[in-house]
Amino acid sequence: MTKPNLHSAITATLLAAAPLALLLAPATAAYAYGDGAGTDATNCLDLVDNGLHNGCGFAVEAAWCVENVDCRGGRYTNIWTIGSGVRYPVQGASTGNHVRWAACKGRNTLDDVGNGSNPYRHQCNSSG
Repeated sequence: MTKPNLHSAITATLLAAAPLALLLAPATAAYAYGDGAGTDATNCLDLVDNGLHNGCGFAVEAAWCVENVDCRGGRYTNIWTIGSGVRYPVQGASTGNHVRWAACKGRNTLDDVGNGSNPYRHQCNSSG
């Protein structure tokens, strides 16, 4: 008599239950801005303890500046990729000055960070 293969039995059980599990899975923030990189994700960021906190389930490329510190000519002057659940410190935020920011889903997806004629405008791209 052959011993049953426990690994095969568990795999078969999981595969059989997968469709039901997918139906019961809760929606996550990762789907709030579309599946692909390069969609706007500005709402993923909040200013928490003088830093930008990414509350979404994916990395965002963020651009920001602090009024009366480093905002110049309608442009964001700082760009960084902030991982999911990460808070990135913002120099000058503790001074009480207004922090401006924008973000796109994914790394290297931020194209335009504003200028004098289009102040604080940002544009996302999907090419990463």
